[in-house]
Amino acid sequence: MASLTTLPTELLVAIAEYLDGKTAILNSLSQVCRRLRPIAQDLMYTNITLRGHRKGELACLLRTLLGLPCWLEKIRRLDLELTHLESDTMPKQEFLPFESASTQEAFVGNIINQLSLRSRTDDASSLETFTSRWADGLKANGQAKFAGVLLALVPKAVDIRLTMLDSEGNSSPSYNPCYAFFNIGREVTHILGGLSSFFSGLRNVKRITIPRGNISILHLPFLGLETLEVHLGRITLNHTILDNLPAYAQLQTMILRGDSKHLMQGYADGWVNQAIRQFQCLGLSHFEFHLRNPRPLYEYAPASFSPLVQSLHSVASTLKSLKLDFSIDEQTFGSGDHAPLPVCSFEGLPNLQQLEVPMFALPVDPQLNAPMATLEKLTIICPTAGTLDYLERLTVRTPFYTSLVLSYTSLVPSLQEVVLLCRSSKGEPMSYFHDNNHHVFRKLRGMGVSVSLRECDAQDIFGE
Repeated sequence: MASLTTLPTELLVAIAEYLDGKTAILNSLSQVCRRLRPIAQDLMYTNITLRGHRKGELACLLRTLLGLPCWLEKIRRLDLELTHLESDTMPKQEFLPFESASTQEAFVGNIINQLSLRSRTDDASSLETFTSRWADGLKANGQAKFAGVLLALVPKAVDIRLTMLDSEGNSSPSYNPCYAFFNIGREVTHILGGLSSFFSGLRNVKRITIPRGNISILHLPFLGLETLEVHLGRITLNHTILDNLPAYAQLQTMILRGDSKHLMQGYADGWVNQAIRQFQCLGLSHFEFHLRNPRPLYEYAPASFSPLVQSLHSVASTLKSLKLDFSIDEQTFGSGDHAPLPVCSFEGLPNLQQLEVPMFALPVDPQLNAPMATLEKLTIICPTAGTLDYLERLTVRTPFYTSLVLSYTSLVPSLQEVVLLCRSSKGEPMSYFHDNNHHVFRKLRGMGVSVSLRECDAQDIFGE
């Protein structure tokens, strides 16, 4: 009789991948039999997810990894969510990775010495200050301090998501991750940038996802960082000023998630301006802003996405991809003919190749917008009946003469693909555009442009 364990390894791996991020289930699966153990363990340690503040879970993981260093090499994605006060409220015996004070001293000394061996090129004074403070912090046995050990030891992680919350579940900037993890206060965070050898594993990190309140973690030397995702949270004008963070000139992608109020009152574009200047990421090629709306948008109708786009002026020459998206909630947008936002101007983005925006952010007549000579892919979110008229205007070919030879050009000479991204709760349903023989689609295909229809829900877009 056939059983699960008789399937080829490739199929077992594909099945186990559906449990990605579910550490407890993968752990149980690894104990079923020898056939499934390596498959489950490999996936369990490739993507580490510790959320929900389960007591002792992080310490158990750290104890396992210290006993089997080969598993440290496997970690590629690290997702940690911790409450700042856990170190003060959790009983020590529930999560200590050692059994006595003597083994505690040995543990701390071993970690410090192990990492210090690879720090010969770091500044000696900075290293001494850091190791002294970190050793004192480790002896406090805080859950967050063990997270710092994990962060320092992981050699090949490429994707890190860190969230430090206060007792009310907010990512308040008063909770400094550098202090929580390494006992390094704001007055000496500048020394972290000079410890690139000590934190050599961090140079492999390509993507970081953090709340705005935890932005100070970027004082650590993430020398290879390419993608930064920030959840703005509760932001005010004072929060648009960043805390003397180091430059990240190699940053290529910035993703922000914010609230409609932040967008309308100028906090979001103010934060973007500050971030680009602070990080000196003048080679930014991809930018996304995902809008969430706890209050009806028509209360802020005079504003639009335009100020946010204009805040990208310093990276206009390098920006090749732009995405503006919004959450779906019928109550959010109210009823009637209220336009969620006025049209957006894309002037000053001369090298844009990919554009993904809601239909309401596009002008009725594309000729009113900046020329899109370089645009290769256009994705229209929540297309409406007016989308077909907009696309038809894109197909208009304008005659001109070159050396007495009559030629034609269009507004989008480089366009190769159009995607209509339909959602059930806003805009027209996908069935409205079901006629693939519509003359507008035929015109686009005649220009060599592929047209596709897709449907997704808000949770698919926001990943929550």
